[in-house]
Parts: sequence; C-alpha cells; structure tokens
Amino acid sequence: MKEEKEKFERKYINEEAAAEFLGISARTLRDWRLKGQINNKGEKPPKAYVRGKHIFFEIHELDAWVREGATNCSDEEPRRRRGAH
Repeated sequence: MKEEKEKFERKYINEEAAAEFLGISARTLRDWRLKGQINNKGEKPPKAYVRGKHIFFEIHELDAWVREGATNCSDEEPRRRRGAH
C-alpha cells in the first residue's frame, strides 16, 4: 500500500531547481511564467503553483512538458541534471 501511495505522491521543486532541471536560468523561467508564453508559437510554460511569495513546479509536469517538446532539452538531459538514471 505504501508503494501505491508513493506512485501518486506529488513532488514539488522551487523555481530555481525547476530552472536547473530545464537547463535555463531562473529569470528565463520566471519570464516565461509571467508572460504566459514561450515563443511566437504560443507554447505555454509549465504550470506553476504559488504559495505566498514562493513559486513551485511539480516535477512530473516539468518532465511531461519537456517530453512534449516544449523546450530544446532532450529527454535525457533533465534526468542527468537531477541525478536519476
């Protein structure tokens, strides 16, 4: 039962860690979030969660966002950055 709970447990990282995960600067990620789009194609930034003055991103959503081709990151780059194999 504990394993099932861990599968569905959401893991959040702060804005700086999310930027590192994506291989961009925190300022770039912040700009994407505030503007609501990445480029002239209208690609949306990953969903951000706000709690007070703090911004968080859900790690699985970031991973899915990269896999959808929203950035120039390859599928392998984010995993290496966060230490997974």
